Amino acid sequence: MNEHSFFGKSKVADSWRLAYKQCQVGDSFTEVKEIAGEPDEVLDCGDFIIYTYISNEWKGLIRGGVITRKMTFVVKEGKLISKSGQNLDKSAW
Repeated sequence: MNEHSFFGKSKVADSWRLAYKQCQVGDSFTEVKEIAGEPDEVLDCGDFIIYTYISNEWKGLIRGGVITRKMTFVVKEGKLISKSGQNLDKSAW
């Protein structure tokens, strides 16, 4: 899902925003994986599982270095029950 652009507009920000919006509470995790791909981290909490996607993108020294984007999905009995995102609306430029 990470498609970086060296010059010009970042493709990462757009693809992560779109994936986050397409994943809805009540969707099966199979659908989430089709949209977002394989998670970077998996935490099994017994009753539910937390899947986390993380992307680090270089912005440049003047713009603050690295921006970290994060999507977290909480799944119970194969269904998405909660989602949260961090820095999904921030542009790399």
